[in-house]
Amino acid sequence: DLVYAADNAVFLLPFSRLGLCPEAASSYLLPNLVGRTKAFELLVLGDKFGAADAKNIGLINTVFSAEELDNKVQSVASGLAALPVRSVKASKGLIVDSNKAKINEVITSELKYFEHLLASDECKKIIGQFFSKK
Repeated sequence: DLVYAADNAVFLLPFSRLGLCPEAASSYLLPNLVGRTKAFELLVLGDKFGAADAKNIGLINTVFSAEELDNKVQSVASGLAALPVRSVKASKGLIVDSNKAKINEVITSELKYFEHLLASDECKKIIGQFFSKK
């Protein structure tokens, strides 16, 4: 619901690099958030990007220094916890419910592709190479 990151955070959506496709409704949510072309770049090319870029495209709310992150997040959490529970739940429900049917549909579709790709020799090879590096 609220996303904060340290200024040294690094993000990566490595689906294609792993021989996989987007999952967890990211193929629906990300284009709605950042636009189709930026979503394609992030989901298919899978390049690393930092916290400032993540904030600029709307993936996170705020970037804090690594030293102040915990205190700032605690402060926001305390403020959130002090709000009337019913109104917060109602607001969250309205935000989530408006997309729930579409999100569930997309997750089901993504899962079919994901399972097929995960079972592929190409994906198994890529993931095997990744774990053999460690």
